[in-house]
Amino acid sequence: MGNVSLKGDVQNAVSQFDPEEKIVDIENISGHNNKIFRVKLRDSTIVCKFYTGQNSGQDCRKEVNMHNLLAKEIDLKTPEILYSDPKVVETSLPFFISEYIDGSSLQDSFDELERQKQAEVVEQSGQILGEVHSQISFEHAGELMPGTRNITVDGVLGWVEYITQELSQAVDKAKETRFSDLGKKAEDIVEKFSELAEPEKKLVFYDFRPDNVIARNGRIEALIDFERAWSGDPLWDYAYSEMSFVEPHHYYDMHEPPKADEERLREAFQRGYEEKIKLGENWRQKVNLYKLGIIIKRFNTFKSWAESTGMAEEEIRRQEKLLRKNFLRLYGETLD
Repeated sequence: MGNVSLKGDVQNAVSQFDPEEKIVDIENISGHNNKIFRVKLRDSTIVCKFYTGQNSGQDCRKEVNMHNLLAKEIDLKTPEILYSDPKVVETSLPFFISEYIDGSSLQDSFDELERQKQAEVVEQSGQILGEVHSQISFEHAGELMPGTRNITVDGVLGWVEYITQELSQAVDKAKETRFSDLGKKAEDIVEKFSELAEPEKKLVFYDFRPDNVIARNGRIEALIDFERAWSGDPLWDYAYSEMSFVEPHHYYDMHEPPKADEERLREAFQRGYEEKIKLGENWRQKVNLYKLGIIIKRFNTFKSWAESTGMAEEEIRRQEKLLRKNFLRLYGETLD
């Protein structure tokens, strides 16, 4: 699976949406996952997203339902879903069609912003995450699944049990990777997770990062891409997003340090978040522990990620060195 024909599947998808519509131009704007096309019609532009994974139909339904949930619960825009076909009627893959929102990925524009603008948009990202965490809760923790028109949690576990199981499996898988020598430290981290107090369960994007927001003139205009969402501790989301908005250069060699002072950005993100929801006692220690958990899961995706970007071996080794360095730094600050 995964082959999408510009003249076949995209045309069929548009025909399902509107049999009278004519395509003027198609642009492939896909990232590492799935197939995404910007499609110019006679009087408008739309986005057509095809799902290529093993659970493609489920992923499609989930993202459509997530769009609808967020549209009801938060002020910031998500692209309106215009049509969806998760069952694959006329195309080779499940897909949805959404409105096109003018702007660019914040990933593409952040480095061009001046220091003050960088701090402002990072503070806005904290506000957005805090708003989501203050509005959307669940009884149990786990992967989110699509219902008929809603989103439900797959399972009845608490967060501590769920994330401890997830990380235990990740540690076992990491024994077969280039990070296998870090196994004992990874096991120590899982033990710390098992000792956590049970938190409130909130919507956890687990993918809220600059390339999943649409920005214009240094302001976030819309959110996209929700298929990884969980229910769990909101501080896991805080950790992931702080890694992504404030300190990506700690984990990815292709990112430059921001123009704004890193500590200033960290404070801006916290300030924005706490406008919506207050951080509890010892939250920073917990965020650092969660960053270690996120890195452990990255050990297992490192190879496929490096291959998908076409990296040379020298660059792969630099990326590995950087990930190791910051894993060990966080381990020393959190567990030693």
